[in-house]
Amino acid sequence: MLLIRSSSRLLQNNFKNIVVQSTNKNGAMFGGLNRYYSTDVDAEEDSTSSKKSKKSSKKVDEAKAEEDTKSIKTESLDADKLASGANKKKLLKPRHNKVRPEIELQREYIAPLSVQEEDELSQNKITIKEIKEIIEQPSQKEVFIIDLRDPKEFFADSPIKASYNMPMEYQAVEKVETSHKGTRGKKGQKQEQAKKSVNADSELDFWQKVSKLTPMQWKEKFGFPKITPQDQIVFYSANQGRSKQATQMALNQGFKSTRYLVGGIRLFNKYYNN
Repeated sequence: MLLIRSSSRLLQNNFKNIVVQSTNKNGAMFGGLNRYYSTDVDAEEDSTSSKKSKKSSKKVDEAKAEEDTKSIKTESLDADKLASGANKKKLLKPRHNKVRPEIELQREYIAPLSVQEEDELSQNKITIKEIKEIIEQPSQKEVFIIDLRDPKEFFADSPIKASYNMPMEYQAVEKVETSHKGTRGKKGQKQEQAKKSVNADSELDFWQKVSKLTPMQWKEKFGFPKITPQDQIVFYSANQGRSKQATQMALNQGFKSTRYLVGGIRLFNKYYNN
């Protein structure tokens, strides 16, 4: 049987003295064995536990710091997004501090013919068959076949081969430029005033204007000799609207041998392919 007694006296260097004695069957004690155990184990355990607690507290602090930095970054990104969105909205809005001129185009079209003028023009028609005969069997006296469409129409939609292009200008075209209403210009910035183009020949019709040209000017502008009142003229346009107007103008100026193509070039191209 073993009995263990630990001495309460602390030795130097933190060692405990433990005496181990054994007893026999009769209860008599014999022998003794001194064992020394270090007490520094408890201190080491305390130091390791304190180190672990410090490390865990450091980790907690670091995690909190990371969360704070993330929240700050997200807030800054949200602020940047809001600012960029606001800037885009500002760009889309009209800027009222600059003058934005409005351009208004006013076009005065030629007035339609009266009933009396329509009756007078009924004798100045030429059919598709008749103009086809003029093209295929030219007479000794030249017939001027004039296309009144603009150059884009003239070259896009196939014209009559023997025709000349003379774009018909409208009676008057006015261009008005006005400054934007309610604009606020900066200091020292001049506001643009409304401008209106003035045409000295605005009261003249198309045929009166071209009749004022000299033979040289006519040749340079249209590419064929100037027409005289004794010449035969055939006007045609896309449908027949402009050709009827030009025929009436020429008749009023003394060009008595003037006619227009019924149905225009579009109807002509349906029956005859140039």
